[in-house]
Amino acid sequence: GEYLKKTLRDELSQHPFFYDVRGRGLRLSIEYQCDRREDFSLALAQQMKEKYNVFVSGKWHRISFTPAFIINSQQADYVLEGFIEVFKKTAANWT
Repeated sequence: GEYLKKTLRDELSQHPFFYDVRGRGLRLSIEYQCDRREDFSLALAQQMKEKYNVFVSGKWHRISFTPAFIINSQQADYVLEGFIEVFKKTAANWT
């Protein structure tokens, strides 16, 4: 869990939409601040599903990750890289 949080903070903390990563163990939420946050959440969740076949919970002002306890480092990196890419691309086109 700490690896996930650290990677997300390292990659997104300077982004203007990023607010916080919180949670315990493998249960994490990434919070952000932007216009139409609810729509942003849905867009992120949809893109993760379509591009990476990864399901995340996108509601209100955050995305939640709850991976299986048997996730390995390669799978964690796949999800992290995908989410960071989707977050940055979606935010870049957000109006």
